Amino acid sequence: MNIKIQLKRLLGERTTHYLKCILQYCKFFRGVLSGNYGKIECAFEHDIYSVPGKHVFFGYYDIQQASKSLDKLLLHVLDKDAVAGETPVEIFCVDRISGEFDKITESAAWSWQQGARLRWSNITPNAIYFNNYHESQYCCEMWDVDTKRMIKRFQFPFYDIAPNEEFGLSLNFSRLQRLRPGYGYSNEPDKTTDQNYPGTEGITYVNLNTSESRVLLTLEELSEKVCADAYYQGYINHISISPESDKFMFLFLWTEKSYLPWKNCLCIYDLKENALVILEREIIASHYCWISNSELIITSIEGEYYIFDVDNRTKRKLTNKNMVCDGHPSYYSDKEIITDTYPQKDGCQRIRIEGIEDDSKKELVKVFSDPRMFGDKRCDTHPRYERKNGLLTFDAMPRNKERIVISGKLEVITDGSQTKRSNR
Repeated sequence: MNIKIQLKRLLGERTTHYLKCILQYCKFFRGVLSGNYGKIECAFEHDIYSVPGKHVFFGYYDIQQASKSLDKLLLHVLDKDAVAGETPVEIFCVDRISGEFDKITESAAWSWQQGARLRWSNITPNAIYFNNYHESQYCCEMWDVDTKRMIKRFQFPFYDIAPNEEFGLSLNFSRLQRLRPGYGYSNEPDKTTDQNYPGTEGITYVNLNTSESRVLLTLEELSEKVCADAYYQGYINHISISPESDKFMFLFLWTEKSYLPWKNCLCIYDLKENALVILEREIIASHYCWISNSELIITSIEGEYYIFDVDNRTKRKLTNKNMVCDGHPSYYSDKEIITDTYPQKDGCQRIRIEGIEDDSKKELVKVFSDPRMFGDKRCDTHPRYERKNGLLTFDAMPRNKERIVISGKLEVITDGSQTKRSNR
């Protein structure tokens, strides 16, 4: 058990939080004195999107931020003193050439790490999806960015939407927020606090054409299948649908309290067979990326990287000696991935291209991370790479406790595969 958890148990969460604040301000002053405060170094030409006095960010790395034509980026814009569950987030579309910000609408359902799960439609031109909170209920809305009008509202918030847009997958975002702060929504209190593994909560499948829904898996069923600790509380996070929309991966996690270590297992659900596959429970899986419809890159909290063959249920550990930090991976080529680091000793985060079969690495980005925003409000870079056109976008917070978005073009690597991808 690490020292942070020991302190929380000994001193309580509030006292530990105050000590953490003191430590983070010490890191801030060290960054100022060292000259790293505000540093942004990119090995490629880049543009910065920011609004003084506001947070500008996109969110997680498993959703593509740019339109198909690359001329527009989706952004969240948020007051610096915003409170999740109370302050709405503004949703903007920005022109990559002119830099002009165009407000589309607002959402009341957002998190510091994943925003409103904002995304472009793969099917309908100039349409976007995002989660919202309407009439005391979480939902997902589809909007036209040109007319700024809502096309459709779904009565469920979606963690992921299938690439073919035939269905979306939902979960209990209030429970997720309680047990994993920064990832769910806090507009509504979690009504399942007294239930360790509710038999009515889990992953819900919603048909986007008919709006019909059904629960695929409950937390109770999952806890029985993996023999989870009975006195812990379970939840689901990181749902990601495969490129061909026929299966999805997710993490089933169980923990004693939100700030204590958790256990988890990596799961696959086959939609054709309506079958659950427990792919891995030995390593503590952390982040993920589909390489193809049958392969996944998975990272562990120990900083290890693996490639899983979903169909054959096998894995191999990548041996690149530079891969020692848990990061957010994207598929770059048959030989390389793009991943990032959390703030290192100099206070800077890195984004790198790392070799899959060797120890090669190339640093793309070095950016300072303002340590005064921490915990669920921290800013991970969450690098988002589009393989078809080489666009890389990422979030950063180099100074003034303000998030910004940076984008630029990398060399496009082709390998002849039409099914491989990192993000949509």
